[in-house]
Amino acid sequence: MRRRTKILLGGLGVLIVALLALQTPVLSSARNATWRIVTAVTSSVFGIGDLTIENDVETQLTNLTADNIRLQAELNDYYALREQLDSPALPSLRAIPALVSARPLNPWRSEIQLNKGVKDGVTLNAPVVVNGSILIGFVTGLADHTSTTRLLSHPAISMPAEIVADNNVRGLLRGATHTAITMTTIPRDAEIRLGQPVITTGDDSIPPGLLLGRVDNITAEENEAYQAARVSLPYAPDTLRGVSILVEP
Repeated sequence: MRRRTKILLGGLGVLIVALLALQTPVLSSARNATWRIVTAVTSSVFGIGDLTIENDVETQLTNLTADNIRLQAELNDYYALREQLDSPALPSLRAIPALVSARPLNPWRSEIQLNKGVKDGVTLNAPVVVNGSILIGFVTGLADHTSTTRLLSHPAISMPAEIVADNNVRGLLRGATHTAITMTTIPRDAEIRLGQPVITTGDDSIPPGLLLGRVDNITAEENEAYQAARVSLPYAPDTLRGVSILVEP
């Protein structure tokens, strides 16, 4: 074998070994540390800010989408909402972070227990949200340092809601069979489409523009004056871990 060929093959072998070594835990940590140093120097020299790689893009996108829907609804309904001055705007409320401490063994009970209560500032009927502006339910029971939240899918839930469209459409949101929510009393002539966001209209204790879900099924019976829609939740109830309880400052 020619000497040049041997040198090339030897160099290739060394390169392969080096690449494999970079996958070991020790050298992987060294590689990551080196990357952090390089990005810090680069951002300092060129003034382009920190270079980061986001791992939770889907969660960030959900948060941004929910905030965008809320802000769009507040903008579109600004003049109408001026008549509802008793409805607190989201920034005017204080958010109490809480963890889900227990959930019922019976999956048909749409309630969860939180680790914050009266002595933490929680009030009865306070709205409970995730990701900043996605409403999941209301506080229905209180103790000193715990509380019960009734989820939107509970059959006892009934509240006004609005479908975000060219001409926003209002109806009544209800819990259904502990596993879904529906919107009824939608005017028959209202043009609604699958995928449209459903939001709160706002009242004495609920801020307007909180995301409830999206239209995923439409029912319009021939002889009925109204149509109805099934609303899909933007989260999985059994994955709820951390929430925020909205109360007056």
